[in-house]
This record gives sequence, C-alpha cells and structure tokens, in this order.
Amino acid sequence: MRNKAPDGAFKMIMQTRKQTRELLMKLFYQMDIRKEYDAFSYDSHLEDIKRTNEKEYFKQVMTSFIENREWIDQKVEAAINSRSVKRVGKIELALIRLAAVEIEYIDEIPIEVSVNEAIELSKVYASEKSYIFINGVLGRYIESKEQINS
Repeated sequence: MRNKAPDGAFKMIMQTRKQTRELLMKLFYQMDIRKEYDAFSYDSHLEDIKRTNEKEYFKQVMTSFIENREWIDQKVEAAINSRSVKRVGKIELALIRLAAVEIEYIDEIPIEVSVNEAIELSKVYASEKSYIFINGVLGRYIESKEQINS
C-alpha cells in the first residue's frame, strides 16, 4: 500500500514521475520550436527512463499528444480567451499541453495533480508570474471539460 511505504520509496516514485514530466515538457517545447509534431526522438528518450510504469506513462502521453495535438490546441485556445495558442510562450504552452493531455487521457492521474505539476514546473522554467496564467488557463480548461461532461 502506498501509505505504508517508507517516505523515501514514495518520494522516489514521485521524483521519477516529476522527471518524466520535465522530459515531456522539454520535448513538447522542442516539437513546437521545430514545428515537427511526430515521434522524432521517441525511442532515444525511452532508453533514459528506467522504470516500466514511467515508460508506459511517457509513451501514453507522447502518443496522445501527437495524435490529438490539434484538438487539444483548440480546447486550450478556447480556455485562453484573448490569445491564440501561437502567441503563448513556448514553455507555458508546453506545460499547458502536458497538463491537458494528462487531464484528457491519463485517468489515473488526478486533475489537481496535473495542474499542480504544471504550476510547479512553470516556477522553474517559465517567467516569474507564468504560473498565474497557467493556473487560470487550466482552470478554464477544466471548467469547459466539466460543462461538456455534465
């Protein structure tokens, strides 16, 4: 059980997922810079991931993003309100896309975790107040999704 595991073991699992998210964010950023939305370096990055469950998560996120990028971007653009996806910072967009993919396609990850991880990564990689923008966009994204589902 997760609650009974020693803190170190639970932290290691979480740290690994955090590192995998960070790698995915960087790949989404790279794809956007290159304007190449395919599995250009998919296999080489899989070799860097040691845990089987993280490899599966990585493959699921990459495949979901590549196959559904245009649809995700439409949903994100609706949540942005005043800007086109093309005008959003590349790092911010990569983080929003990553959270959106998790929200839409990775059922075992709670929505709150996806949002929180995007915010935490933005504090490291994006501009000082980007986390506010990302939180707002993801909040509207989730509201829109919940309205559609109800």
